[in-house]
Amino acid sequence: MVGAVTAGDLPLRARPGQFTMFTPSDNHVSGYPSNEHAGIWLFNPAPRQTEQNDHWVRLTQLAEGWVYEGWAVRDIVTSGAVWLSYGKFRPDGAGVVNSRDDTGWGPFSGVLDFATAGEEEYPGDDWISNPLGYPVPGNLSLPINLQEKDASGAARWSHVITIEPSRDRGEPIGSERPFLLQPYRDPFGDGRPGTAQSITFREALPRGVATIR
Repeated sequence: MVGAVTAGDLPLRARPGQFTMFTPSDNHVSGYPSNEHAGIWLFNPAPRQTEQNDHWVRLTQLAEGWVYEGWAVRDIVTSGAVWLSYGKFRPDGAGVVNSRDDTGWGPFSGVLDFATAGEEEYPGDDWISNPLGYPVPGNLSLPINLQEKDASGAARWSHVITIEPSRDRGEPIGSERPFLLQPYRDPFGDGRPGTAQSITFREALPRGVATIR
């Protein structure tokens, strides 16, 4: 990973920051709170709990040819897992994630000009409605509920950040698929809209051994 996917000899950050449930795309119409359980955004709502002590998530700068992508994933450990992309993005030269992803408010936010509407300078998406008629992955009902539990009471939704080949930019909406580099994964668990949830680095990255015989 280091030097192959990341820029220079930079390691992946162990504690990049936080994410939260939030739906900014409809709060100007419906007020706050509205459908806050149906959106995810990548910023630090509790900055004093982070190393950087500000609102910006920090991710390692990537080598050319690579890009980060954020996901909300339903039933991640099953064969029927549903992956909802909230867009692709890259940090700035200092590793600060301080600009929107390539889908803005998101194609399922209910906003027709979703890519350019709003003022949020963070990656994230809302999944509220589908006026543009895009295929919804897994035929999920909108708005989604990121607090959804299964019959045993376990959380069904996870937040994942993957590292993708840049050639995947421009994938048709609703057909995005995750690459195998998935360094950050966290369950939504019992988190509540507007509360901070930590982004956790996982060691579950591809490895291999070549043996000369």
